[in-house]
Amino acid sequence: MPFAGDLRDARGAAPTPTQTALHAARKARLARIAAAAERFAASRVPPDVPVTPEELPPLPVPPCLACAEAGPAYVAGAPLPSGRATWFRIETERDAEQGPEIRDIQHAVCAHYRVTLNDMLSPRRMAAIVRPRQVATYLARELTLLSLPQIGAKFGGRDHTTVLVSHRKIGRLIAADASLAAEVAALRELLTAPARVR
Repeated sequence: MPFAGDLRDARGAAPTPTQTALHAARKARLARIAAAAERFAASRVPPDVPVTPEELPPLPVPPCLACAEAGPAYVAGAPLPSGRATWFRIETERDAEQGPEIRDIQHAVCAHYRVTLNDMLSPRRMAAIVRPRQVATYLARELTLLSLPQIGAKFGGRDHTTVLVSHRKIGRLIAADASLAAEVAALRELLTAPARVR
């Protein structure tokens, strides 16, 4: 078991380069999560401050209107359900460092590869569906602060190891296939553009 300041185990064995790299990546991820938690805490509206629908920003329209679940859940100007105003304001505030939401990633990949969201979330393993699903999980891992189990849950309840395998496979394919690298880069640029980032 590693100690706080040293990566040596209880027997005094030094860590492997892979263990050292994983440890550094985990520390960086934890730092990003802590920073996001601080931003979230700072953005919370005090409970005694009333929030009206006029004060709320409109939701962005998802990029894939052909997908089965496309379309915003809230229409600008419609009354908010009672008791949801604070939650809604927190959920709709845009934060450039937080990155896109999983649903935005799924809709963008659906539109790019011309598959439906239902197909992407289904257990089907046809090549025409598997590749877009793997690209979407790769982008979700790269652009969000969600854990592997959280990402898997958003992709039809898949196991965290499936998300990890997809991320590694697309990473390898990007290095070997220039056309896939260009597709993923275009999707990443679309999702991280200032007008799209939440």
